[in-house]
Amino acid sequence: MKLDLNKNQFFKNVLFAFIAFAIYKLIGKFAISRIENGVINAFVTELTLFICAICCALATKKMNTLKWQKRGFGTGIIVGLFILCIQMLNLFSWIHQYIMGVQTVTISCGEIILFFLAMVMVGVSEELLFRGVLLNSCLEYFGESSISSLKRAIIISGSIFGLFHIFNVLIGASLFGSIIQAINAVALGIVFGVIYVRSDKNIWPCIFLHSIQDTAAFLQSGMMNGGGVKDTISSYSANMIPTIVVLFLVGLFLMRKKKMVLCVKQN
Repeated sequence: MKLDLNKNQFFKNVLFAFIAFAIYKLIGKFAISRIENGVINAFVTELTLFICAICCALATKKMNTLKWQKRGFGTGIIVGLFILCIQMLNLFSWIHQYIMGVQTVTISCGEIILFFLAMVMVGVSEELLFRGVLLNSCLEYFGESSISSLKRAIIISGSIFGLFHIFNVLIGASLFGSIIQAINAVALGIVFGVIYVRSDKNIWPCIFLHSIQDTAAFLQSGMMNGGGVKDTISSYSANMIPTIVVLFLVGLFLMRKKKMVLCVKQN
């Protein structure tokens, strides 16, 4: 089968994504050393990622993945229903804790707006970079004519997505917390990859679910009380391992043969 992307182009696209993510983390490290406010710091770093992701997508000619389309959106949400339900429960749990006085909000209204803008930007940026650029590059390189090639593209792009999160040590997060987050991100990357493929390459379900995922995670970690991204990541512990195992199992279940066969495209 003739592939749409040769080896040099494939590795060039991976390199572009690597450079974009590395620049984002290096600027994030600089921002943390200059900006004490955790929310403003998060906004600045996620804005940097947004710019880097756009530049990467332009360089690899993948900006068309951001084009809005209705087709596949509902399917993507249904495929990602597990993620949506869990994160909505986490959000409602935080709201309940806030009403009961367990959780508090000490940041200003302006900072709250910046927080939610940052969560939207991270959803758009990471999905554009890792599903729009990396997963699409993997699909073009390995092909889409068999279930095995689809799974290979999803697993490799998801693994790269996770490993890139080791860069969080650059912003001051603990090494162990960064490793736990990276493993969790591999599982999430696989799940988001399946959602993308099964929704007929509609990136918007992934963006929506990713933004909800990060919003819930950072709310629970105390960012509304002035905490920063590095503090959240450093708080990750071995207690997350059962959740990570479940995510991997969900990814495997979503990649079952009778569903993936519908995504195979013959040349």
